[in-house]
Amino acid sequence: MFEQPALKIWGVFHGDRDGNIAKQFTSTMGQCLQQFGYESSEPSVFPVKGGLNAEAWKKELRSKLNDNIQAIVLLLPGNKGNCKLYDELKRFLLQEYPIPSQVVLCGTI
Repeated sequence: MFEQPALKIWGVFHGDRDGNIAKQFTSTMGQCLQQFGYESSEPSVFPVKGGLNAEAWKKELRSKLNDNIQAIVLLLPGNKGNCKLYDELKRFLLQEYPIPSQVVLCGTI
């Protein structure tokens, strides 16, 4: 609880229309991690073409995820209560890639 491993290999996935939001998110995360003294490296950032299609997200996740990944963040298009991808992708990750994942809605950012 008092010691956390360094976050060295992690990724941020975003829809192809949300590149600017992903840049803002990774920049802010980097500042927060540095401010808290949490050892980390820059995340790999992966745009998902066809960002409104769950199958496109699954395909991109399958092609990029491996056993070395420590955590991922999905920046999904939409607003709270109006994101059709959330449940399907969270279920997919829990069943096929049991690594820590966080979903953030672009409308929330």
